[in-house]
Amino acid sequence: MAAVSVPGVPAFASEAEEYYALHEGTAVFSQADFDSDTAAVLERDTFVTVTETKTVNGVVWLKVEAGGVSGYIPSYNLYKKSFDKTYSLRYARITENKSGDEVYLYSSPSAESHKLAKLNDGKRVKLTGVKAGDFLEIEHEGKRGYVLQQAVTEGLTYHQYLALIVGIICFAAIALIFLLTYFSKNKKKPRT
Repeated sequence: MAAVSVPGVPAFASEAEEYYALHEGTAVFSQADFDSDTAAVLERDTFVTVTETKTVNGVVWLKVEAGGVSGYIPSYNLYKKSFDKTYSLRYARITENKSGDEVYLYSSPSAESHKLAKLNDGKRVKLTGVKAGDFLEIEHEGKRGYVLQQAVTEGLTYHQYLALIVGIICFAAIALIFLLTYFSKNKKKPRT
């Protein structure tokens, strides 16, 4: 059977969660097997209806219907689009959890996938609104990819917190030195 191209459907969801194709060119297989025929190829963000779930050789397959075509897609090639207000902002910053941590932009929502770029602490990124497990999809320099949710913040980054703490400590130390100097020079001398 020849592969059918299914156009993407705009993501105007009427329910709280719906499934969508994660990547451009997501294959819909005729059976829950990578060696089976490709029934269709989906565009990124194409809405699919899940009718069945089964596990074959450790892979969770979802039976889907999209554009009149029925078939199977590995669960990791789909995502749920949810309307969680926690991730409604458009821009955020990359943050390290501790100094020396490395934050990468991955091609899919897995730390084992291809690394597209290394992101520095404080780097401003655009959120797409897609959450896949522990990963958030972001846009960075025209590329879409995934970062761990814990590496994204809308507040201060790790290095900004460190700079703030060091600044407060330095200010307190300077104030203490000033006060000690002032009181030692202006100590009242006993009258004789």
